[in-house]
Amino acid sequence: MLESLEKKLLKKMHSASWTKLLWLLIPFSLIPLQSAHAYLDPGTGSYAVQIIIGLIFGASFFMKNIFTKIIEYFKNLFKPKAELKTTNTTSPKAKIKTKKNE
Repeated sequence: MLESLEKKLLKKMHSASWTKLLWLLIPFSLIPLQSAHAYLDPGTGSYAVQIIIGLIFGASFFMKNIFTKIIEYFKNLFKPKAELKTTNTTSPKAKIKTKKNE
């Protein structure tokens, strides 16, 4: 009886998502147990602001690249195949070179 119960518990432990457990434990690790008697100078605040601004700009650049790839995918998905072949073989630089040569 105990062995079957143990096997059931082990199966549940292996099927449980470890990420859920981590999401539950992370907030508890951020709670300070004692007060920190530390001095924070103004440079620390400006550094934190710089980090936040960098994160915002980095995330916006990342999202812009993802959205442009998604938009290009759907644009190419609905184009006729003959049009795709002509657009992929000619580049803007090649068009400029041919206009200068003429």
